[in-house]
Formats: sequence, structure tokens, C-alpha cells
Amino acid sequence: MDAKTFYQTTDMETVEAVCKAAGTNLAYFRQIAYGHRKASPHLALRLERASGGVMRRHDLRPDIYPMEVPAQGLSS
Repeated sequence: MDAKTFYQTTDMETVEAVCKAAGTNLAYFRQIAYGHRKASPHLALRLERASGGVMRRHDLRPDIYPMEVPAQGLSS
């Protein structure tokens, strides 16, 4: 799931918890969700982990993480 879909379909309490767990804030995540900023490669990994895999690194940064890359190296 991409960031915009996650932001629009998930309750705000959960979105805020995922942001906090990923080491970012809601305002910055909203900028990512609406295409004003890109998640850094590390933030994409942290968001994937914090969302329990609901948001995927490929959906957040397809330019860096092609679909065929296996999920590995999610350490912070």
C-alpha cells in the first residue's frame, strides 16, 4: 500500500503511531503521502516495518526498491 492510501484509509491514531515508531512525524508523513516529499531509503524501510508491512518499501520508493527485491535488512 502506498503512503497516500495508508493515510486516507487508516485511523489517525494508527497513522500517528506508525509515524512515531518509524521516527518521523505526521506533518512530514503527510508531505510524503501527498507527493511533496519522498521518503528517504531508510525511512521507507522504517515505515514498512512500523506498519507491519502494510506499506511496502516498493510502494514508497519504487525508484530504489524494485518489486523483485526480497524483504531483508530491515534493521534500523
